[in-house]
Amino acid sequence: MAKLPARLRLPTLKLKELEAMAIRLALERNFWSLAEAAEELGISRWALMRRMRSLGLRSPRAVRRPSMKTDGDGTEGSEP
Repeated sequence: MAKLPARLRLPTLKLKELEAMAIRLALERNFWSLAEAAEELGISRWALMRRMRSLGLRSPRAVRRPSMKTDGDGTEGSEP
């Protein structure tokens, strides 16, 4: 079989990369709603969560922000 010219060759993607792209696109289309993205993909919410974990995909909402330290009365501590 003859090789295609470089300008006509498409990049090759591994199945995991394609799966990650499909999941990320479904999540973004559904504003990161796991239930809605899972329904769109035709899998359960739990299956989507397992696949996200195995592919290293995390919701932008899952990013932890450092908590502000407070005094015992719930007010912020004074600055030095």
